[in-house]
Amino acid sequence: MKYSNFMIDLETTGTDAGHSAIIQIAGVGFDLENRDVHPKFFDQALAIPKNRFWDEDTRDWWCSLDPHIFQGIWNRMRDPLTVLREFNAWVAEVADGEIPVLWAKPTHFEYPFLESYYRQFELAKPFHYRATEDLNSWCRARGMPDLDREIDFVGDEHNAIHDVLHQVKTLFELMDRTDVTRTA
Repeated sequence: MKYSNFMIDLETTGTDAGHSAIIQIAGVGFDLENRDVHPKFFDQALAIPKNRFWDEDTRDWWCSLDPHIFQGIWNRMRDPLTVLREFNAWVAEVADGEIPVLWAKPTHFEYPFLESYYRQFELAKPFHYRATEDLNSWCRARGMPDLDREIDFVGDEHNAIHDVLHQVKTLFELMDRTDVTRTA
């Protein structure tokens, strides 16, 4: 199978990719045609670099959530350069020579954050800006903008690995409901 599609979810300290930090990055590789998920997931927490900071509204929002979610991220934080290098290696391994496609909900949030970090740490990005797919747009285009709310969520919302698994489940359900045919 070709696991060239990657659902990515980030947790951050704000909404501005220029100064807010990524504190968690999670990803799942999947085969879109066969609706199969690669067994090796990516889930890492990143320490906040010195030039990035919290937006107070986002800090307040995090404080309004169940504290064990944020504490679980905080306790695992590692050097962001190391995490990005591991993320690149994971994408390359799972894609296995295929051109990787970034999926997100929405891509206009995740992609700019990733791009900003890759620029800051002077690393090559694993995804090209033309190789992106937005789950929100797919759902709206097929007349099901609230499909993700219809699907049972397993785990903790705003834990990126749980969010990304839910997003893949939503995409597969969308494809099944709209009779997108599988190809060999």
